[in-house]
Amino acid sequence: MFKYSVLFILCIILEGQEQDTSVKYFPTDIQRSEILDNEVSEKDVKGKAHFKSTYSRKGKLLNVEFIPGRKKFREKLSGLKLYYGYWDIEKRELADGLTRDQLDGKNYYEVTFNRKGRIKNVTFIDKNKRRLWSYVLKWNKGGARSKYSVEFHVREPLTFFDEFLFADEVSEMRRGWSAEMKEREDNRPHTVTITDKIGQVYYYYKLKYMDGGKNSRYKEIIVSEYFRYDSTKVGMHKLFYNRKEYLQKVEFYNSVDKRIRTQTYNYKNAPEELMLTTIDDQGKLLEKRIIPFSNKYKRRLGPPKDKTGLADIMEFIENTGAENFEQLTQLIEAKFDITIDTDGQVLSKSKKPVTQKNLKKDILVKKPKKKPKSKRPEKFVLGVYAGNAIKSGAYLDEDNVLEIGLGLKLPFSFKLLWFSLNPSINIGQMSFHGNDNSTVFWIAFESSDFIPLKFPLNVHGALGTVGPGFGIKGGIKATFNLGVDIDLGTSVVIANDIDGGNQATGFITLDLGVNYTLPF
Repeated sequence: MFKYSVLFILCIILEGQEQDTSVKYFPTDIQRSEILDNEVSEKDVKGKAHFKSTYSRKGKLLNVEFIPGRKKFREKLSGLKLYYGYWDIEKRELADGLTRDQLDGKNYYEVTFNRKGRIKNVTFIDKNKRRLWSYVLKWNKGGARSKYSVEFHVREPLTFFDEFLFADEVSEMRRGWSAEMKEREDNRPHTVTITDKIGQVYYYYKLKYMDGGKNSRYKEIIVSEYFRYDSTKVGMHKLFYNRKEYLQKVEFYNSVDKRIRTQTYNYKNAPEELMLTTIDDQGKLLEKRIIPFSNKYKRRLGPPKDKTGLADIMEFIENTGAENFEQLTQLIEAKFDITIDTDGQVLSKSKKPVTQKNLKKDILVKKPKKKPKSKRPEKFVLGVYAGNAIKSGAYLDEDNVLEIGLGLKLPFSFKLLWFSLNPSINIGQMSFHGNDNSTVFWIAFESSDFIPLKFPLNVHGALGTVGPGFGIKGGIKATFNLGVDIDLGTSVVIANDIDGGNQATGFITLDLGVNYTLPF
């Protein structure tokens, strides 16, 4: 009786299991040899998608089973912030892992990850702790490919990002502007479009990469063409890299593709120095000077040797048995000698390697927080300006009113409502009534995003003194970069006592300014 009861229970269990699962059949043209090829050991496929086959003693194939891969801790990278000394955007490769103590006085990259553990943002921070720009990556669903843009955090020219691919003629970048990259199959950009926060286009580049050929002295030639937002061509230049991948020659062309000058680099005395020679389109020597040698003239340097890369950390995560997130970060720091930030907290490496036994006692060792240093997002800008009256009030009728002065833009800005303001100090001299003169002093403010337009239009205003009285000033201007920033605009000036006679007046001026960014 007991035997029949057991059989009855087993039948019920098997019937329940059959109801919970289903069997489906799918036709295929895939041959067995295509699946069961390149046999590896069990440890080599642990945690990875693979096929498992079963054979009889005589070697007959009995069945083939597909084992899906399992994800371990990759998604945990979304909680980490890592620091590296090397970043190759074309290969999406990070190397030279750093500790927090190694960040002072050097350039480095701060890396964050998305929820799936893919690289999300890579921010370049210079040795003065300035956050210059961020590579913003967007991955496809499978995580196999990604596209990216470069968002600027400071007002520096695009040539500051890459002085060889881009040109001074169209290079203006402001905080919040982005360089949208469209890439070739090898992840090298072929189109670079400059946009602001709301997606308005200001200018763009088209890049071409050509093989120099077997019999050529040049291994590669890169052509860079630049256009304004309305597709008006500004110019072009060609970069010639020699067989050792060093920049050998640069040819510059105007908007109608006529060559205007050529620069050549002589590496005879490298690595101490190199000779830069510039000639015009007729071969006449324009300049010849010695400049310091730098590895920036090499097309591709490659990652530093024997330095921790992201691939090393990913392999460690896949193979480690750690189940606790904090424990995992401690183990990574101990093995690779790097610092990891997580949720705003700094997890610090101990002097001795961390073991699982003492992790419970020593987990989450925190460094004392240092007061953040003040950041200077921009540099001082020195300028000269002139404003000539085109329309004057009653007291100055038919007078030629002229204001000339110096201005100093300060290296910071502040946010007000939807726009930002950059302050400056101006001092000058105003002439009127022929020989009459008054000293003017302005505390001025300028906004480049008060009116969001594709055209670089700035709104400005000022309060100050005009002669013995007070004055207010306001207007608009457009800024163009021709090696230095050129301002063209118009202003309205109102003064309550321009010459000590308590005479209030006003006038409208046409303005011209020249600005130079100082190296500090």
